[in-house]
Amino acid sequence: MSGQRGVPAPGPHGCHAIIIDQDTAAVLETCHERQLFERLEWGDGWQDSGRVFTREDGSALRASYLSDQFEVLIRQAKLPPVRFHDLRHGSASMLLAAGVELKTVSEIMATPRRASPPTCT
Repeated sequence: MSGQRGVPAPGPHGCHAIIIDQDTAAVLETCHERQLFERLEWGDGWQDSGRVFTREDGSALRASYLSDQFEVLIRQAKLPPVRFHDLRHGSASMLLAAGVELKTVSEIMATPRRASPPTCT
């Protein structure tokens, strides 16, 4: 597992560890540092949504905003139309093709049935 590390992630039954590569870890650490700076700038106006990716005031991004931005990127890259949600299916297919057991893929793909994500510490 050289070059990888485990990080806590919300799941359907609380938090569990996921494995990410060092480049992804570096991007997430940069995002976290930026968020800490924005938290200081916003002071009492900061909204602690508990999310990794937020608006600059800490409030949650709207799902429609993410979908809209994804569509823009797809068009700019001149790729065939694909919905953001379809990426879940593609990643599950790639995991299975890589030999990951179906039970493990099912656990990875499990969708929490909660109104808000759990807080991982």
